[in-house]
Amino acid sequence: LLGKYSAGFPRLDRQRLLRPGASYLMLNAYLCFLVVGSIAGVEADFPRVVDMIENVPDLHSFITHPAIVTSEKKKVISGMLAGKVDDLLFDFLCLIVDKRREAYIPLVWEGYRDLLMERRKSQEAVVQTPYELPGEIVSALSAKLAQVTGKTIIIKQDIEPGLIGGIRVQIGDRV
Repeated sequence: LLGKYSAGFPRLDRQRLLRPGASYLMLNAYLCFLVVGSIAGVEADFPRVVDMIENVPDLHSFITHPAIVTSEKKKVISGMLAGKVDDLLFDFLCLIVDKRREAYIPLVWEGYRDLLMERRKSQEAVVQTPYELPGEIVSALSAKLAQVTGKTIIIKQDIEPGLIGGIRVQIGDRV
């Protein structure tokens, strides 16, 4: 289950590897959220939290700085997120801070999302084109890819002006 997230060998698709500690955090979070039935709230709130950590100036540096004590980090997280995100997600983030694994939060989200998509039998397809595709073409492409893979396909369009024509589709590590 965690094989593609294990450390040691670089992935062919050049995505970052999860460290072993992050893999276990992600798996435990997934199982906990699944058992409690809080998947919908976590799925809606977790990307916002990751976006906030990555895009709020100096927040990432503050949260991941080893010299700042966990109580101070938890105060900041509490002030920013308490009551604004799912309670189970908030408790999980505090646990990550307690375990000093704050740098892994974006990676835990990626792994959690992958497990969630696998459970739903869906997969993300990155479609690169020189221009944005119309909705009916995206729908037809999604249907055809679903037929080929046997999974529900979620298309993410990537505009690549360097392409002369045509499209490039990547599903997982397959192009």
